[in-house]
Amino acid sequence: MFIFRSLLKLFRLKHKINEKTQAQFIKHSYREEPVIEQQLEKDLLRKLLHHRIIGERHTSIINLPKSFPKHLRGEIKKAIGNLIKKGFLLIKPTGYGLEASINPKRLGEIKEMIFE
Repeated sequence: MFIFRSLLKLFRLKHKINEKTQAQFIKHSYREEPVIEQQLEKDLLRKLLHHRIIGERHTSIINLPKSFPKHLRGEIKKAIGNLIKKGFLLIKPTGYGLEASINPKRLGEIKEMIFE
């Protein structure tokens, strides 16, 4: 939850979002109904693995949900937080935002999870 709020804060600063829009963003990001979270996590890891975003090569965390349908982007943001907590994604803070990459130490587990 802390990581999501810090991401939201960075996003808000970058895009100059007001408080009302931020409240709507949070409301839509946490739906009660469970969307297949494991499948979203697998798809996200598959995307990063396909583009070889592993270890020192990283991409902006804002770009991660871009290839998914717009109605699932809130769930993708939640899945990103879960992957960070599980240790599958590494976060690198930069002066222009947060960057994400696959943890190379857990690459074997990730490949097993994706290709099972």
